[in-house]
Amino acid sequence: MKKTIILFISLFSFAVYSQDSDYSVYFKSGTKLNVNDLDQLLGQVYLEKALEMKQTVKYEDYTELLAHRMAVVQIPEGKIGSLPSTNDLLLNIDYNSELTYDKDFNPSTFNPFKYDMNFFPNSPSISYRIGNSDYIIIILAK
Repeated sequence: MKKTIILFISLFSFAVYSQDSDYSVYFKSGTKLNVNDLDQLLGQVYLEKALEMKQTVKYEDYTELLAHRMAVVQIPEGKIGSLPSTNDLLLNIDYNSELTYDKDFNPSTFNPFKYDMNFFPNSPSISYRIGNSDYIIIILAK
């Protein structure tokens, strides 16, 4: 029984890893969010608390995330598998209870910090489908 469970966990882990690995090949062709927009993006989510964040390690981590480890990619039709959608994630409403899910994806207004995404994955990468669009967001490990 233990061997069966271990085998199942191993296969599941490999399947998840393989799925993310397949999408990470699109990372270089993706569009990175503008680091200069970080204050605005954090301000939408954290309101006044965003100013306090500027002097923290978390702010530096978010800057590095936008500059080097996060990209939005349009995936060819039929190539998006069963990725978790941003519509299925919790919103980060601790500081701004008026945040809402994006009804239509717009690359110029998309704010990843609204969503409870794993910005610091243990696996090489993690990907999320953005709403019901043909766009995904790829986050590489640090």
